[in-house]
Amino acid sequence: MIIAIDPGASGAVASVLYDPKTNQSASLRNFALGNKIKTEKGKYKNVAVGIKEIHDHLNYLVHDTTHSGHVIFIEKIQMFHSDNDSPGKAFQMQKLHNHVSQLIGAMKIRQMNCIEVFPGTWQSQLRFKKLKSKTDRKNLYKTFAQEKFPSIKMNLNNADAFCILEYGRIRSMFESQALFK
Repeated sequence: MIIAIDPGASGAVASVLYDPKTNQSASLRNFALGNKIKTEKGKYKNVAVGIKEIHDHLNYLVHDTTHSGHVIFIEKIQMFHSDNDSPGKAFQMQKLHNHVSQLIGAMKIRQMNCIEVFPGTWQSQLRFKKLKSKTDRKNLYKTFAQEKFPSIKMNLNNADAFCILEYGRIRSMFESQALFK
């Protein structure tokens, strides 16, 4: 089983359990690490989703489903100097970083196999060209993810998780002995 986590205000957990007969079975769970998520209309709404709910879902995937091993890929949170230019952004990024660190710690305590991945790593592996516009970049990810996982309804919020999942699938083909536990 391969699990991918795109943390953030409108993040998602994507998982795939490969079935030799059907080739794959994918699932999606939308989560937000924090207090607000951005809706499709661009407005923010409060949610009561936190680390415990995400950890419980991961625990279910890893320990309560039948599979021959698992690996969890989680996008590494980075702070940039420009985050200080927007009021409150540096604080929100630090808060997100703390939430992700707590989640990773909880996964390691439960002996979940977790690998942090820089955004540039999965993007270059999937051969995404650098686009200046965030909208163009997100649309590219959405189109790519929809082609790879046609049974899932993709949107701009969950596509990154499925791109990370595809990165994990490719990486696992070459490193399966080392990755799966």
